[in-house]
Amino acid sequence: MPLIGLGLGNTLARGIGTVAGYLPAAVIGIGGWILLSGRDEEAGAAGRIAATRGLATIALRVSISLDELAIGFSIGLVRLPLVAALVAIGVQALIADQLLH
Repeated sequence: MPLIGLGLGNTLARGIGTVAGYLPAAVIGIGGWILLSGRDEEAGAAGRIAATRGLATIALRVSISLDELAIGFSIGLVRLPLVAALVAIGVQALIADQLLH
């Protein structure tokens, strides 16, 4: 999904020109605002994720895929080269995996 988003974002970046450079900053700003909003729901969310079954599991997987699509889209908007994007995604996945084990 990140690679599909990368292709879509890169195509859109070429289409909208110099304005594309400001869009990732806006996304980062919104993400920071959400993080600083003070909501502490992680403990409850971990339990709910572990208990998902059936259609809830499918919905969870679709939402994660859309999140990955958005990540790739943002990388494409800043016109990061494909190899650099793949390395960044791989390093992030490796670090996240090591932190969780």
